[in-house]
Amino acid sequence: MLEPIGTLWVNAIRMTVIPLVVSLLIATIADEKDLGAVGRLGGRAVVIFVALLSGVAVIGFLAGPPLFTLLHIDAASAAALRGTVAAKTSAVEVPTFASWLIGLVPANPIKAAADGAMLPLIVFAVAFSVALARTRTELRVAGASFFRAIADSMLILVGWVLAVAPLGVFALARRAF
Repeated sequence: MLEPIGTLWVNAIRMTVIPLVVSLLIATIADEKDLGAVGRLGGRAVVIFVALLSGVAVIGFLAGPPLFTLLHIDAASAAALRGTVAAKTSAVEVPTFASWLIGLVPANPIKAAADGAMLPLIVFAVAFSVALARTRTELRVAGASFFRAIADSMLILVGWVLAVAPLGVFALARRAF
């Protein structure tokens, strides 16, 4: 009886993500007078992301092997798991760098939103907002105001969803037991 409540709550969270991210990106970038500042901020964010990712990789590379020596794994259980995995797994095709790069620019941003493909959607939203920022002032202000209204409405909706979070989490927790 509680399962539909938990599912409704998760769906309510998921339905807010894409409109909120896209509208906030477009409204914020289109409102900015100095697009160079946006570019510098984005560049710094990428550098920080790569630095943090590299740091975590180094920590994992150095700390992983000693920690795994402390882990006891039963040989019979490991063999059974390997047999099960080998029987169930199929060859997974890893995308090439070229296909990944091509996938960053969505052929159809509406389809990307429907598929939940966030990175191509973010690329579209940034490109759209930069283009909007370069239009005439009255068009830029009207477009940014439109997307700001959507973002503000989505933030109110997120507040409502978070207000019922205890009920949604309770329903999900009860389903797990």
